[in-house]
Amino acid sequence: MMLVCGVSLAAWAGAPPPAPTRLWITGGVAGRQYQQEFVAQPPVNLTGFSPTTLHLSGAHFFNRFGVDVEGRGELFFAKQTVPATGLSVPLPAFDLSAAAAVRFVPLSWLTFEGQVGWAVGERSVITQDGALGTAHLFFTGPSLGLVAGLAPTRAVSGQLYVRAVPVVFGLGTPTNFRLLSLSVGAQASLGALHLGDAQLGVAVSVEYAATGMVTNASWANQNALRLGVGLSVQQWMEEPPPPKPALPSLKGRVLSSTDQPVEGAVVVLDDTERTRSDASGAFTFAGVARGKHRVSASKEGASPVSLEVTTPSSAVVLTLGAPTGPGRVAGVVRAGATVLAGAEVLAVETQQRAKSGADGTYLLPRVGPGPVTVQVKAEGFTSAEEVVQVAPGGEAAVDFTLTPSTVAVRATLRGLIRDTSGEPVKATVRVVELKLKLQVKADGRFTADVPSGKYTLVIEARGFVAQTKTVEVSGGDQAIFHAVLERVR
Repeated sequence: MMLVCGVSLAAWAGAPPPAPTRLWITGGVAGRQYQQEFVAQPPVNLTGFSPTTLHLSGAHFFNRFGVDVEGRGELFFAKQTVPATGLSVPLPAFDLSAAAAVRFVPLSWLTFEGQVGWAVGERSVITQDGALGTAHLFFTGPSLGLVAGLAPTRAVSGQLYVRAVPVVFGLGTPTNFRLLSLSVGAQASLGALHLGDAQLGVAVSVEYAATGMVTNASWANQNALRLGVGLSVQQWMEEPPPPKPALPSLKGRVLSSTDQPVEGAVVVLDDTERTRSDASGAFTFAGVARGKHRVSASKEGASPVSLEVTTPSSAVVLTLGAPTGPGRVAGVVRAGATVLAGAEVLAVETQQRAKSGADGTYLLPRVGPGPVTVQVKAEGFTSAEEVVQVAPGGEAAVDFTLTPSTVAVRATLRGLIRDTSGEPVKATVRVVELKLKLQVKADGRFTADVPSGKYTLVIEARGFVAQTKTVEVSGGDQAIFHAVLERVR
């Protein structure tokens, strides 16, 4: 029986491939030569054959370790040649062994298996108590073996093996004898047929077996050559595909026109994959195929950049162009449900002015890019103010509805909430004194009409540092907040 053993430390250190289960059953013929010497009687030589040789070999492995069972039996019909009497006698023999096993796998298709187990068996010996006869010799003892196997990943698989059963203490019947049984053989499976996870094949086996026995009255040598054909059933083991070469990563940084890191820039690879640069301006695309690729970066307020790179490559540097702009702000001024002509419109940051036309429309042609504060005033109406984000070269629309100054009005709280990269933040604004919670819109703006008074505003967003602001407003006033939230680190 077999305990699987290997030939390389590398194979032992690494995880072996999935362990196969196998079963070999062969039957055939065998020839035997028999020699026996007696203490005080003439020697006996016999030759014979067996048409009933049967060999069973099975194994199952739990990853590296497993179990193995071996069994063989035969019935020889031997004819005496010395002295030449022509007498034919039956000489049965069998072996059965079981063992724990351990295996080594130096290559995906090659395994080495070693064995430590226990065996029982029977051999027939000649007696000469006046007439020629036979006696049955039963034995038991340890079994040792070594097997080299070709994994069943091809149409041809098989194994070479050596097994030995030494009996040195006379464990059997009769007692006080010594025995050594040695088997050397090969088994092969030809023409694999796949049925699910099983591989069926025609098994062919050849084995040479030698047994030496010593008792108090004689010694004997039995040599046999066995040939067999049968069936093999094995677990089909797919040959692993060759490993794919690891794909390189594409790394780089996004810098401003002044060589400063740009956080939050949108980086696009081949118009299919997107990522954003971190606080240091760095970005990474993992597993990029080797060859030429197009990488581009953009950030609001700066000119985009695009490069062609070849991977694998060193770090890519994408330098954005200088901030672009300006843009435009346009809209309509109304008084209630009607348009209002002649209203004065002011872009606070640039002091650019415009008046609403007869249809109430206005245009501030060169403002931004970035946040722009727009104020609207008209005689007899309460002024209004709004903050709008203007993209480079783009147009932002904001309409105003003014309230007559004779109408008692409430104060207005307005604001624009963004992160450090300029992107709107999904935040909430709490007016503590009024127990009022405002949800910031998708564009980052919020507004609320409140009575005159002094208020505490708490601006909060998941993953950002909260901010607290205090404001005091009277009727008709507008309080505007530009809040930039920093991420929690």
